[in-house]
Amino acid sequence: MKSKNGQNKSSQFFLLIRGCLIISALTIIFLELSSWLLFENFTGKNFDIKALNLEREARIIELNKNITSNSKTLFRFHPYLGYAGVPGAHPWGKDSTSFNDFGMLSIPNHSYPYKRKSDEFVIAVLGGSMAEIFANLGAEYFNSIAKEKRGFTKKVIFISLATGGYKQPQQLIHLSLAMLSGFEFDAVLNLDGFNDLALAQENQNMNGNALFPSLNHFALMAKLSNSPDKETINSLNHYYKLIEYEKNILNFFRKPLLEISPSCALFGDAFSKYFDKKRSKVKYNLTKTAHNSLSTAFVGPPIKGNGIQFPIDIWQQASRIMYSILKQRKITYIHALQPNQYFEGSKPLSKKEKEVAYNPEHPWGKIIKKHYSLMVKAGNELKQEGVPFFDLTRIFMENNEDLYVDDCCHVGDRGNEILAEKFVSIIFNEHAIQNSN
Repeated sequence: MKSKNGQNKSSQFFLLIRGCLIISALTIIFLELSSWLLFENFTGKNFDIKALNLEREARIIELNKNITSNSKTLFRFHPYLGYAGVPGAHPWGKDSTSFNDFGMLSIPNHSYPYKRKSDEFVIAVLGGSMAEIFANLGAEYFNSIAKEKRGFTKKVIFISLATGGYKQPQQLIHLSLAMLSGFEFDAVLNLDGFNDLALAQENQNMNGNALFPSLNHFALMAKLSNSPDKETINSLNHYYKLIEYEKNILNFFRKPLLEISPSCALFGDAFSKYFDKKRSKVKYNLTKTAHNSLSTAFVGPPIKGNGIQFPIDIWQQASRIMYSILKQRKITYIHALQPNQYFEGSKPLSKKEKEVAYNPEHPWGKIIKKHYSLMVKAGNELKQEGVPFFDLTRIFMENNEDLYVDDCCHVGDRGNEILAEKFVSIIFNEHAIQNSN
C-alpha cells in the first residue's frame, strides 16, 4: 500500500509539473505572439531581428560616446551671440551633418561667408531650431516648387544663420554679423516666435534677463566650464549611471534566444525609452538650476516688472530694426511667426502626434498655450506698420497628417515641404513688392 501511495504521489507530482510546463509554454507562446502582433503599434517599427540588432548596436555606440572623456560638446561660447555650434559637432544625431567652421549647420556645405553668384537667389534663414531645420530640409522642396509653379530659373540657395535656442535679439545680432562678414543675400527669412516667447519667459522665471541668450541652452555650458559643485557632481553621476543601465539592458536583449523574442524586443525598447526619458529629466533639472551659480555677466541684470509683455516687445522691436536695416540695402525681408502644436486650434493632431508630439506638462508648451495669441497680436501690429509679417500659426489647421515629430516644436519632411510651398509664394511676392518701391 505504501508503495502504491508513493507511486500515486509521484504520478500526481509529475502531472502537476507537466501541467505547469504546458501552462508556462502556452503563456510564453501567447506573450510572444501578442508582442509580435503589437510590436509595430507600440514602437512604430517592424519586428526585424537584424535591423533591431543593428539599431541596438548603434544606440550602444552612441551611449558610449556620451561617456567618453574626448566626446565633443555641442556648443561653445560666442562673443556676440552667447553661443554657437562647435565645428564638427552633430546637432541632430551622429549621422547628421555637423556644424561648419562658422558654427552653423549647412547640409549642402555652403561656403561661409557666402558670396552670391549671378545665377543664384540667396536667402538667409534666421531663427531657432525650426528655422535651422527648414534652412536645410526645405531648400530642395523650395527649389522644386519655385521651378515647377513659378517657372523660376535661378537656383535658390538657403544659408542657415539659425541655431537651436536662438531668440531675439540673437537673430538681429547675427544678421548684423553676417552682413559685416561679407555675406550676400537677396532675401532674409526670419522664422521665429516660439523661442522668443517660451525661452525668454523661462529666462525670466529663472530671474534672468529676457534679452540674454536662453539659459536653458546656455547656463549648463557656462556652469560646466567651471569646477562643478556637489549637487552638479551628483546629478552628473546619476546621468551617467542611467546611461550604463540602458547599455546593460540593450546588451542583455542582444543575447542568443532573447534577440529573436518579440516580447524581449518590446521590453527592451520600453526600458530604453524609459532611461532616455529619465536622463532628459536629469539634464533638464541640471539646466534649470545651473543659472543659480552664474554671474550677472551671463544672466544679465534683472529687470523689475518684466512680465510676459517684455519679451514680446523685444521680439517686435528687433523685427522692426531688421526690416529697417535690410530696406536700406534693398534686401527683401520676411518675418514669419512659426506654427506650434500647443497653440489652440492650430492643428488637429493625429494619433501618432498625440503620442510623440504633445505633452500637456511641457513647461514651454504651457507658455505657448497661454500666451502665443499675444505674439499673433504683436505680429499683426508689425504688419499694420508696414513690416512684412506673416502669421503661419494656422498653416496646418486643416491638415491631419503626421507633421510634428517631437513634443517641442519641430516638424519632419512633410511639414517642411508645406512650409516651403508657402514661402515660395510669400518670398517671391514680397521680393517683387519690396523691390518695386
